[in-house]
Amino acid sequence: MAQPLIKLRAGRPIDHIAICGSDTRQAAKHVETLTGVTPQLPDPKPGQFYWSAIVPLGAGRFLEILGPNPDYRGFNPLIETVRRFDRMRPVFWYVATDDFEGFSDASKKAGAPVEKVQRVKYEDASVKFDYTNGLVGPGFRSARPCVIQWRERPSYVGEEEMLKLRALRLSDPNADRLRTLFDSLGIDQQVETGPATIAVDLDTPKGPVTFEGPGLRFEGLGGFARLVDLYIRYRLSRRRTAEQAMP
Repeated sequence: MAQPLIKLRAGRPIDHIAICGSDTRQAAKHVETLTGVTPQLPDPKPGQFYWSAIVPLGAGRFLEILGPNPDYRGFNPLIETVRRFDRMRPVFWYVATDDFEGFSDASKKAGAPVEKVQRVKYEDASVKFDYTNGLVGPGFRSARPCVIQWRERPSYVGEEEMLKLRALRLSDPNADRLRTLFDSLGIDQQVETGPATIAVDLDTPKGPVTFEGPGLRFEGLGGFARLVDLYIRYRLSRRRTAEQAMP
């Protein structure tokens, strides 16, 4: 019998969920204020466009609190979008697999090729990461998962349940198509028909907390137009910064 492609944690397919804010340090403090739990905030990984804090959700799952890496100077559409958020909101979620190639083959056959694949290996005195990840395409849509194969995870992502994950709630205009995709990949995650929305419900030491917002979408001609607009804004911002720094 073939091994399942999805690694379950606490009987569910979720590996981690990312909520994003325009400033990582402030976002981590906001989560601490709301929940009473202090996120782990390691130093930014060199060369990465993002910086993230982590709160364990039990059974190896975690909440990622993601924002821009202040040391990164390149263009990244996700981060340029997140910089403009007026409040924290969920943006993407991950399933885990022990067979990245097998998952990629199955996803491609289902009409959803895995894209933006990267191998990340990083180690310093306090943290170790080693993984391959990608997003289930084509393009990006918050309701579709990203996928990751871990080889090594930081020690603070363990079995401890510092926050309880009650639900990941997804809504999308193309819910029927997503349900078919999820079924073909063995992803047991509900998605409702409606406006693109992603929400995370948590039980915390301070009571129930929900993060919710409209899902992001970068796909097709509309996604390309949005990328162009973000890049123009990025270049204008860099120009203004350079002009302000001039004597």
